[in-house]
Amino acid sequence: MNCMCLQALILCTLSGFYLQNEVNAECPLGWVHYDISCFLFSTNALNWYNAHGSCRAHNARIAEVNSVDVMAYLRQMAKSYGYDYWLGGRDDVIEGFWQWSSTGENFTVSDWAPGEPDDAANSQDCLLIWKAANYQWDDQQCTINYRYICESEYPGEAVIG
Repeated sequence: MNCMCLQALILCTLSGFYLQNEVNAECPLGWVHYDISCFLFSTNALNWYNAHGSCRAHNARIAEVNSVDVMAYLRQMAKSYGYDYWLGGRDDVIEGFWQWSSTGENFTVSDWAPGEPDDAANSQDCLLIWKAANYQWDDQQCTINYRYICESEYPGEAVIG
């Protein structure tokens, strides 16, 4: 081993760093980990359909809420950022029957704001975390631009290397 490589190895070892050929998988840069998912809180606004496409381009889906804990987490994060956010729910197939877009499964938990969903003007078919209602859920027109939350599976403790 030449002198320069040996000095670098000694320096890394003494400073508390060490070289390894395995790393734990994590969420992609800019995404946050919670429970079994990675979430991306967008910084741009799109209509629900384009948000759906943007999430798919990231090998993800618009976030779907499968537990009270995830619901509370997304609500708190939306509140910390201070914006409305699209979620992956819709009732455009059968009005009043809310389903998750990626699975077609009915909601098992919900966080509707008082008086919601109301399908105002018979045109609100997409699910929004609504800032004006303390970040509870609202049905909204799918063609309006809002920020959105993408969700992908957390890679877990998989080892790469």
